[in-house]
Amino acid sequence: MIKLSNIAADTDDKRDRIKYEWKASMRALQEHVDIINSGVENWNKWRKENKTTKPEFAFVSLQGAHIEGADLRLAHLEGIHLAVANLVGANLDGAHLEGANLVGANLRGANFSETDLEGVDLSKAKSFYKAKLDPNILSEIKTKWPEKLATLLDVRMMDWVIDAALLEQVKKPDWHGWPEGKDHRSRTIKPVPADANK
Repeated sequence: MIKLSNIAADTDDKRDRIKYEWKASMRALQEHVDIINSGVENWNKWRKENKTTKPEFAFVSLQGAHIEGADLRLAHLEGIHLAVANLVGANLDGAHLEGANLVGANLRGANFSETDLEGVDLSKAKSFYKAKLDPNILSEIKTKWPEKLATLLDVRMMDWVIDAALLEQVKKPDWHGWPEGKDHRSRTIKPVPADANK
């Protein structure tokens, strides 16, 4: 026969354990935010020293952050706010980005292999140029928003432009992503004419 006192004790133990785990999670989250805010070099060094720790950034705001080249492999980024963030060359391999806000984010050359992008509005990102994407995600972007794969930052004009030659290449049926190691950044940008989308 089960005694009510045993059930109450079990319930208290579970509640205490959940409370402890939640506090530990919040401490880890704040530590990770503090480290990445101190610079990508410090963050990547910390990742090398803490290989078994999965970064926690769920529901954090890193709006406008310059975290290009950040090692965010296997990170918990559910609901993260990365609007207008610079994630050029960031490694998000295996990360959980469910419901993340990528409005205006520069994702050029970022690695999204095996990344969970469920519930993410990819149409709002600035650029997926040279991004490493799973075939199904690449296919979706190519079909719905091919210009995202050919959008580059023109540093002379300090504005985003769609490279017409790249867009033409991306729209070809046999195009399935950027070849490894081949970089198109040195090319002269030929903007899409203003009336091309009419």
